[in-house]
Amino acid sequence: MFSILPFFASSWVLFAQAAPEAGKNPDGGLGLMLYFLIPALLVLWLVLVRPGKREQERRQKMQDMFEKHVKVYTVGGLVGTIHSVDKEKGRIVLKVDDGNNTKIEFLLDAIAGLLTEEKQEKS
Repeated sequence: MFSILPFFASSWVLFAQAAPEAGKNPDGGLGLMLYFLIPALLVLWLVLVRPGKREQERRQKMQDMFEKHVKVYTVGGLVGTIHSVDKEKGRIVLKVDDGNNTKIEFLLDAIAGLLTEEKQEKS
């Protein structure tokens, strides 16, 4: 017949061996945790935070170059010439058709980039 007694009789040995000595931490404690945590945080910073800051700086430099009569393109692919910029409200007005004098107002964040001469020649 199956008996549980041998298991309980030998289990006290397992628990006695697993108990740490007073004042000593057998698994390294905080030092071991920091050994793995610091490189993980460094990788997260390199992958998530740093590229975001670079993109924000690039967009800010581009927005500082917004002046009248500069050709830009939007995230939706619309190409136009800047008619006016209101940085306080975060708005920009683009002139998209010279013949009909069509103007459209956009948010500053909707501008994807400046249209350089190289990009104009390709299209």
